[in-house]
Amino acid sequence: MSRYAIKSNRNRIQSINQKISVSPIINMDQVMIDGLMSNTIVALETDISTKEAEIATKTTEITGLTSDLATAQSNLTTAQSDLATAQTNYNGLLANSNATSEQLTLAEAQVLTLQGQVTVLQSDYNLALSSLNDAQTELAAKQVALDACIADLAAENAALIQAQSDLSTANSTILDLQDQLANSGGGGALEPYLTDLNDA
Repeated sequence: MSRYAIKSNRNRIQSINQKISVSPIINMDQVMIDGLMSNTIVALETDISTKEAEIATKTTEITGLTSDLATAQSNLTTAQSDLATAQTNYNGLLANSNATSEQLTLAEAQVLTLQGQVTVLQSDYNLALSSLNDAQTELAAKQVALDACIADLAAENAALIQAQSDLSTANSTILDLQDQLANSGGGGALEPYLTDLNDA
């Protein structure tokens, strides 16, 4: 490269250096990174906290519904057992030629009453089971949403780390370039990435 080209190249670099100082570049990039942290990451962290609270509430609800289902199951089982006993008693009276009509009427009435109770308790059990299943489905959906949000936060944190690394590298390069410019006044050879500017 001719001495004129080197001088011209150096003049161009010095002109660029006069227009760009290190601090504004660092400050501008840091503002961008701080913005990324305060806007996206903080929003995701808030979203995660909200979802965790919703999951905790739903988990408590499921605990209550599980207890309700167990109670409904116990009541239904007891009523079914009572009905089976009453039905056996009624069938025994029907087979007993000595049984009076009053005994048969009372036994039949007991069977009918217990059948009605079993029907109601079966409905209660079905409702409790349905409510529990719905709550568990909702909990699973909330967990999926939470997992996705946690994954997004991890990705944003990784992007932030990369941005900070890129900023550090860029600042080191700027300082190195300024050192090169400061020490190149005697016409010494420039680093390859400086002389490449001649091709621009």
